[in-house]
Amino acid sequence: METINMSVATVSKSVKPGWYFTLVDKIQEVTRKFDLPEDISTEVRAMTVEVARAQFKAGCKSGVAWVKRQQSKAGVANQVAVAA
Repeated sequence: METINMSVATVSKSVKPGWYFTLVDKIQEVTRKFDLPEDISTEVRAMTVEVARAQFKAGCKSGVAWVKRQQSKAGVANQVAVAA
């Protein structure tokens, strides 16, 4: 059996990058630019990804709530139109 080792940077360039891979690549660029030690860059990456993930989930939840409100408004409008 063949084992393939791929880094995040390799995967993000070969596959259409999602928000996670784009974010990790940008963090790596900045940490290299300022020559930050590995322990600091790891902490920055973990904190940034954690905050971004939480914001992404919150945005998705509010987006779903908005869609449901719009659908219910459309449903009420359709019911009023049928009743008239």
